[in-house]
Amino acid sequence: MHPLLRLALAALAMGPALGGGVYWTDRGAGRLMRMNFDGSAAAALDLTGEFTSAGSNVRGIAVDTAGERLFWADNGSDSIRTAALDGSGTKVLVTLTGTSPFPADIRPHFAAGQLWWCDQAGRTIQRAAFDGTGVTSVIADAAPTGAYFLDFDLKRGQVYWGDFSGGAIFRSRLDGSQQETVLTGNSQTRGVGVDAEGGFLYWVNRDGKSIHRCPLAAFESGPITLMNPAVETVYHGLDTPHGLVLDLPAGKLYWADTGTNAGDGFGGRSVCRGDLDGSSPAEVLASGTEPWDVDLDPRCTTYTEWRMRFFRRDAPESATSPAADPDADGRPNELEYLIGSSPRASDADSRWLAADMPKQLGALLRLSFPVNLAARDFELLLEMSESPANWSEAKTVLPVSIADEPLAAGISRRTVTLPDDLAAQHALFLRLRVVALP
Repeated sequence: MHPLLRLALAALAMGPALGGGVYWTDRGAGRLMRMNFDGSAAAALDLTGEFTSAGSNVRGIAVDTAGERLFWADNGSDSIRTAALDGSGTKVLVTLTGTSPFPADIRPHFAAGQLWWCDQAGRTIQRAAFDGTGVTSVIADAAPTGAYFLDFDLKRGQVYWGDFSGGAIFRSRLDGSQQETVLTGNSQTRGVGVDAEGGFLYWVNRDGKSIHRCPLAAFESGPITLMNPAVETVYHGLDTPHGLVLDLPAGKLYWADTGTNAGDGFGGRSVCRGDLDGSSPAEVLASGTEPWDVDLDPRCTTYTEWRMRFFRRDAPESATSPAADPDADGRPNELEYLIGSSPRASDADSRWLAADMPKQLGALLRLSFPVNLAARDFELLLEMSESPANWSEAKTVLPVSIADEPLAAGISRRTVTLPDDLAAQHALFLRLRVVALP
């Protein structure tokens, strides 16, 4: 009988120093904020390093989970700044030049190792390497009243951005070519987000007090207006919605509301979230002085964090407990947590565990499955036996070859290759089992 083959994820990969959560700029108070996905434990980052103040006019913010750092724009010093996720190691990355520059929204292009931002007053979209070198203007004359907020469609090699007060949305190739208008009619375009796989563009209509979305396919025949039947209103009756970020795996979107129209609508001077399709009421997560932009660290180190991210705060325990299966796809929440799938959208037809079976005795056996490398409270155990009714409980750890390929923030595809002598057995049973750590 072979002993237990234990793949303890917590022992093989260290999770992030901090758990995941929501980061946002509170422009009115000149501070960077961090909180849990449900808005709890909101607190200002204690900044240390080259400077201890986020700036006098903080704007866009972006999270780099691979580099464990933040980027943000400060219009007071006309600079792009950076720090570790805990606020340490602050430094100025880029100081903008030109006549009265206005650094606004920023977005990382991780595949290219670049940071992009809008210079609203300069009416340009610029980029630089993550270390601040190689500053380049990618798009000149990006919008009549200045480029404001941007996001990428890397699947199609495009970038989208808004017009500060003109109400239009534009796009181009990533090299700045083939610039075109895709939509008009907003009352000041703000946050822009692309769901490349789902094929949707999301954006904030600031003084329209709403968040909209539209299929990308609707733009293929030329620009459309806000009144086009393809445009959906996801949320309306808001106060002054502003910065926007999509959490596609969780089916949610988050936005900051500056409160300029204070008292005139829902969620003024707060950070809110809702569903991508607007199917449930919006939630106010936390209040600020003037929340301006928002971004996420989607990694979940504990099941509690994962529950906060994927479920509403008022969701019943019958849906949120580790053993529950609210989408009835045969995967309990604890497994969805560990393999990075959604508990709110059935994955019954999706195959997550793959096996490369040996064609002859002595050939290698490989198993491949996604894993949440950030998890600290649950683990996946790969167990083996010569009889499906008699699994060994021995604690011996057998030698295996393990390779991880990143899929998303905190989630990797793990390929396990069993030793030759194990793969050569005539009868070998394997299973993955979820186990809670003490």
